[in-house]
Amino acid sequence: MRIGVVIVILISSFGAAGQISTPKYSNEFLSLPIGARAMGMGGVQTSNASGPESIFWNPSLISTLPGNYELSLMHIELYGGVANHDFIGFTAGLDSISNIGLAIIRLGIDNIPDTRFLYDASGIIDYNNIQFFSAVDYAGIISYKREMTKWNGLTFGANFKIVHRKAGSFAKAWGFGLDLGVNYEIGKWKLGAMGRDITGTFNAWSHSADLVEDVFQSTGNTLPSNSVELTVPKFFVGGSRMVLQRENWNLLFATDLLLSLDGRRNTLIPTRVFSVDPSLGLEFSLKEKIFIRSGASTFQRTEQGGTVTPHFGLGLLLEKFRVDYAITRLDGLNSGLFSHTFSLNILLEDER
Repeated sequence: MRIGVVIVILISSFGAAGQISTPKYSNEFLSLPIGARAMGMGGVQTSNASGPESIFWNPSLISTLPGNYELSLMHIELYGGVANHDFIGFTAGLDSISNIGLAIIRLGIDNIPDTRFLYDASGIIDYNNIQFFSAVDYAGIISYKREMTKWNGLTFGANFKIVHRKAGSFAKAWGFGLDLGVNYEIGKWKLGAMGRDITGTFNAWSHSADLVEDVFQSTGNTLPSNSVELTVPKFFVGGSRMVLQRENWNLLFATDLLLSLDGRRNTLIPTRVFSVDPSLGLEFSLKEKIFIRSGASTFQRTEQGGTVTPHFGLGLLLEKFRVDYAITRLDGLNSGLFSHTFSLNILLEDER
């Protein structure tokens, strides 16, 4: 075989014959959680996200004050450093009832060896002929949030996102989609709902099939063709409240339900039409400066009974900076492989 196995897997997965397909797992890089605070709480953020990370979780929760700006940065190395997951978000207050946000998400596997030219013309292995490429997914998001003054405590938010996916020079796709979020405060409760890819997110794939034609023919595979891939909507519903409040410390409880509409998944509540995946999170704060977080997510059925993914995190607020850390297993399996996540939130005040 004249091409690395990883290239065959990547290219084969990027689209089969046909004009429109609705694969079960599409744009899954946008399902990875954003922010160490969220990861420490099991990804429970639909009703209690904060900072620019709320662009991803629920744009109706953007809360930057007028004249102020917030910046959020995240970096995580996944699967032993094989993949890098990065986020940068920015929010600004327009006036007393509206906010805007901008964010960029990147998930990339870099330095993948291309071994198509490993053998030279005489059939001898020449490692100098190995080239390298990257498989990268990008998402750019523009957000807008507005409070509904006629209904006290009710806010709406929307995301418009552009998706770009690329596997070296072999395949690339452009897509776009829309998210809608709502949040409502009633008493001590915060209730949130988020529709991700609410209209379906379309990815238009184009393939440079001529680059791999001989490889696919020699291995009996069908050449990939240009196609349109549709990401079906997902819906999140969540609630949170302070269950304990003291002079110097608080305890926040939050829960989310993820409703997937692409048929049966290995979740706690699966059906033929949809699946429901619950998550739980806790955040203990001391003087609103030191934070200890825990959570549970990915409740799955196995032959041995069932599994759940635990989460743990810490946070420290230093005037205009908040540093968060989380440790979790993003694969949801008992593999023993843990991912460490760091994120930084910076408040930039207009001092004029």
